[in-house]
Amino acid sequence: MESILSIKDKVLSFIEGKDKYDFNQLALHIIQAQIAHSTQLKRFYVNQKAKLDKIDSFLELPPLPAKAISKIRLDIETNRNVTFLSSGTSGERSVHFNVFPELYDTSVLNSFPVFLQVKDKLPLLSLLPDYKDFPNSSLAYMNNLIMTHFASNDSLQGFSTKGLLKKQIVSWLSTRQREKRRVIILGTTIATWQLLEFLKKRKIKFRLLEGSTLFDTGGSKGLRRFVEREQFLLDVEEYLGIDRRFVVREYGMAELFSQCYTIMGRSDDLFFAPEWVRVFILDPLSLNPVNFGVEGFIAVFDCANLGSFSWILTGDIGIAAKNGFKLVGRAPGEMLKGCSLISDTLAF
Repeated sequence: MESILSIKDKVLSFIEGKDKYDFNQLALHIIQAQIAHSTQLKRFYVNQKAKLDKIDSFLELPPLPAKAISKIRLDIETNRNVTFLSSGTSGERSVHFNVFPELYDTSVLNSFPVFLQVKDKLPLLSLLPDYKDFPNSSLAYMNNLIMTHFASNDSLQGFSTKGLLKKQIVSWLSTRQREKRRVIILGTTIATWQLLEFLKKRKIKFRLLEGSTLFDTGGSKGLRRFVEREQFLLDVEEYLGIDRRFVVREYGMAELFSQCYTIMGRSDDLFFAPEWVRVFILDPLSLNPVNFGVEGFIAVFDCANLGSFSWILTGDIGIAAKNGFKLVGRAPGEMLKGCSLISDTLAF
């Protein structure tokens, strides 16, 4: 069996676009290496009666429920590792321990600039948490990577432990509007909504340069009232001057190392994955892929997640589409209970 360190080199070259690999074969090698380094994964697949030596496709194996990632530790000694905690919006915070954080770095640095169309450093306004304040947040970790590698010197970290730095943000936006420079605003849905409400109350409207972009990382739980997506987009257009076609949504989670994105300039709200990721919509009962237009569980195979486990059942509902998927939301409680029963097979 190929060593996991050799596989890591292949994954790095795959993400960086230096080499091409048959995805299924690479996925099988990844799973075999991960299982070889984890007694918990071995137990999970034994309990699922999976015949690991007789499969031709990774789709023949059931994905691991995301909440079960907390129980996975690969027995590999590395110089660096990272631990992410989920936000706990589903009621329980999961812990994601990963021994290859460099794969997260490489994944973000090779997907963000492609989907956001970033060629040179730009003025970035971040409404995301700062990694120095939230060291176990995957969102903050991603924010730090993006700000370090793609932000020009006149960028602004507009969120702190005290919340949005509203006065500094307004001043920054005013300057960028005057300069007529393209900007990218990074924000959770709730942080962006809070900024929009602030601007609305003070009757402040910006007209940022055409092509300026809002990178919407999701996360609307915690809002005092439900906000329709359509109203959110209307407010973005009215108070920031950013066309809705330039609102790029991100789909990610603490249990995965890669993200999916909507395409700039399109209005169909479909998410697409980078080359090293495959997304499937699975029937909740059979866990077989569904036809286009049908709802089911979102399952993700993320090669960058080599340092924990790559084949994950997210607990979110999506609709299958050609080369992409539409996000519906979290699965109902009764469906998530099924995921809990599956993950219980990992119990010691």
